[in-house]
Amino acid sequence: HIVKPLRVKIAMYKHRALLECQVSRVNAAVKWYRRNHEIVPNRKYQTISEGVYRQLVIDDVGSSDEDTF
Repeated sequence: HIVKPLRVKIAMYKHRALLECQVSRVNAAVKWYRRNHEIVPNRKYQTISEGVYRQLVIDDVGSSDEDTF
């Protein structure tokens, strides 16, 4: 159950973007999606779980990263 959903974020070109949501339980599993495809962590995307917070880090942001996640 998501307690605090994502908000609209603006990231600077060639920098790092951070998307974050808050869930109701520390052990809640979260999957991140872009264009209905699950994001798999790699050099571009990292997923972080800290307590009830879940983050998606996008490195080296470019115009192709403009989307709904």
